[in-house]
Amino acid sequence: VGAGKSTVMDVFLEFADTDVFHGGIVRLHFHEFMFAVHRMLSKVKGDAQSQAIARVAVELSQSCHCLAFDEFQLTTIGDVVIVTRLFKEFLQANMSIVLTTNRAPEELYHQGINREVYLPEFLDLVKSHMLVGELSGQDYRALRAA
Repeated sequence: VGAGKSTVMDVFLEFADTDVFHGGIVRLHFHEFMFAVHRMLSKVKGDAQSQAIARVAVELSQSCHCLAFDEFQLTTIGDVVIVTRLFKEFLQANMSIVLTTNRAPEELYHQGINREVYLPEFLDLVKSHMLVGELSGQDYRALRAA
């Protein structure tokens, strides 16, 4: 918290090569993204859950080539399942994913129900397709206030 994650995201977006991300970059607060995903999934009635998630992923991947998430978090078992499937689809579509979070990947969905069943698949995606960096634990906002 206050370590500069949003500033790093701002710099990434300012200097991102638009030729690489020719479909555009969409930056969202993660809870806004999940709200939109749940709304989209509710409109895809009659499909099995995995088919509905795949359809939503296709729709989202056609709108941009990079999703940038602020404040990424996994707090419910449903979100773990949905995000894992979405990220698989996004990565297969060669979409880039950039995110900030207050927790290391291994700490996401901390003490969640059936965490040991559902989180490993997500963590495998992170380990095999993403670079993870850590900022210092210093809260720079507190320094500014002092």
